[in-house]
Amino acid sequence: MPANTSLGILKSGSTNGGALLLTYNFKHGISMAVRPEYITSSGSATDPLALNLLGYGVGSNAFAFTVTPTYKKDGFFLRGDISVVDARNATPGLVFGAAGLNTKQVRGVVESGFMF
Repeated sequence: MPANTSLGILKSGSTNGGALLLTYNFKHGISMAVRPEYITSSGSATDPLALNLLGYGVGSNAFAFTVTPTYKKDGFFLRGDISVVDARNATPGLVFGAAGLNTKQVRGVVESGFMF
């Protein structure tokens, strides 16, 4: 994000990241996908003008690893998704949990439906 003094953004900032998606198809409509991800934001927590672009605090970064097993038969699918996130160099109060102090979080979801 470029600096824009008229909006009160006095210093530029950036967020960069990358991910790799790997999928393996087993027999009988079963597949497994895995996705490691990394994201980082510019700046330093000691710089009062730095922008908090990532949400975990200025200069923070995070690594996530997601596993997604899937079952498909005809148009029906059933998919699970479990992910572990590890935020680093995070500002206390801006990460996970009720107080925003947990730097790690596990999350999951199950979904099903029909694809036409």
